[in-house]
Amino acid sequence: MRRTAILLAAWLLLLVPTLIIGVVIFRLLDRTQELIATSTVLATTERAQALADTLALTAAEAKAGLTERLAAMDPQSPLDALLAMRGANPLVRNVFVQQPDGTMTWPPADRPATREEASFLHRFDDLLAGRADWSYDDRAPEAPVQPVRRQRQAIYELARSAPATRAIDDQDRTGWLAWYAGNQLSILGWRQAHAEAPRFGLELELVTLLSRLVLELPTDSPDDESIALLDGAGSIVHRTGSIPEVSEAQRIASARIGPHLPQWEVAIYSGGSALLQPGQHTIRLLSGLLAGIFLAAILFGGTLLVWQAWRNLEEARRKTSFVSNVSHELKTPLTAIRMYAELLGEDRVPDAARRKQYLDVIVAESQRLTRLVNNVLDFSRIEQGRKTYTPEWLDLSGVLNEILDAQTPRIEAAGLVLERRLPTGPCRLRTDRDAIEQAVLNLVDNAIKYAADGKWLGCTLRCEASTCRIAFEDRGPGVPPAHQKRIFQKFHRVDDSLTSRRPGSGLGLTIARQLIRDLDGDLAYRLCPEGRGACFEISLPRTEEEPA
Repeated sequence: MRRTAILLAAWLLLLVPTLIIGVVIFRLLDRTQELIATSTVLATTERAQALADTLALTAAEAKAGLTERLAAMDPQSPLDALLAMRGANPLVRNVFVQQPDGTMTWPPADRPATREEASFLHRFDDLLAGRADWSYDDRAPEAPVQPVRRQRQAIYELARSAPATRAIDDQDRTGWLAWYAGNQLSILGWRQAHAEAPRFGLELELVTLLSRLVLELPTDSPDDESIALLDGAGSIVHRTGSIPEVSEAQRIASARIGPHLPQWEVAIYSGGSALLQPGQHTIRLLSGLLAGIFLAAILFGGTLLVWQAWRNLEEARRKTSFVSNVSHELKTPLTAIRMYAELLGEDRVPDAARRKQYLDVIVAESQRLTRLVNNVLDFSRIEQGRKTYTPEWLDLSGVLNEILDAQTPRIEAAGLVLERRLPTGPCRLRTDRDAIEQAVLNLVDNAIKYAADGKWLGCTLRCEASTCRIAFEDRGPGVPPAHQKRIFQKFHRVDDSLTSRRPGSGLGLTIARQLIRDLDGDLAYRLCPEGRGACFEISLPRTEEEPA
């Protein structure tokens, strides 16, 4: 019980730190995943901002070209040039000329030529009627520029400082105005040379501008990702990517295009996790797998070490018990031999019958001592791999009869009745005689020690085509269930105390099984058919034909 408690305590001392390490590792993995997710969002935001800057640059370039054309027109009579530009440039949707007093030269307010021109006058009525301010700063303040965007931002600023915003003289003004009417964006470019000159300009054709912008959106975005251009109302104007449908919950990052398209933005959506890029699921899986393998290796290795230490402790205990038992076993016959030899040597036993009895005791104890020493020597040779065998053709039935004849006096002295069930004819096979004899003697000794109370010992030999089976059965108490799986372990005894009335070293069955297994056979324990006692069965192969 104490050894079990020590083993359990040692295993717990291993398990608790391992669990702590596991918790720390998985917390670190979670923290790493959070950092990866954060860096993913930042990287995706940078991508979105880069696309927004590219689209803003494209819009700025389109505006710059149109502003350059406005600057080249005659400020007093620009109508013909404006109409010609509207007909030739797809970026121009409508043109207008307004006199300083507010009168519309084109399109005339009283009789617009087309429905589109009438719609233009309606959309910009507040502006043209003077109820809204024409002032517009195309270079509105921007957010602080990140270091990685400085080169791209420099190009963008260069485009913004194009002739579209440059004064022609001290009074000449030009600019662009974003105008919302009915929740629809319209962009108006204008020029006024001086206060007494007419104000003229154009309305930008957003459809044409958008056709140029969408060409800047990448079509080779990663799998499970979409990039969309959103208008000021948040509606998707154009989208690329492999996701059939997108929702706001799938948006990873977005960036506004800027003053050229106010409130328009570029958004990036993910069809899977919004925080994991492709391949990071694999990283998480591999990281978790490696951490699990690491913890399992620690736990398995530590458990193996604890188990091995426990086995070494048990084996050391059994060896100590073995040395004590062997010493006791050696001392007992030596004491008897010495005592009876001294009595005979001092001629203190005048009766001839008693002298013969003492001599028989000396011979029996000498044989017992020889068997014990042989067991120890055989065990040493087997452990070191130095045991040698000399196979020869034997009549197994005859060999068994010889061994049992020699052991009959001991068997009868123990109060056992020996019953032989051997075939009348020969049972020949090729094996090692000494190994068979040693194994049989150990089984007989085992029966004498533990089954004498049953008063019966049976030996059965069955010769089959490919196997010979030798069974020793008794009617003793049998082997307790708790010991049945361990009776062949070295140094194991049901009662290993020095006060046990059954002598032994705990090596007999171990040596017997190993000898038989070295001969390609086996020794097994099973319950007797009658339900009482024990049965040990030796199986030996018959694989060769005896030469003629």
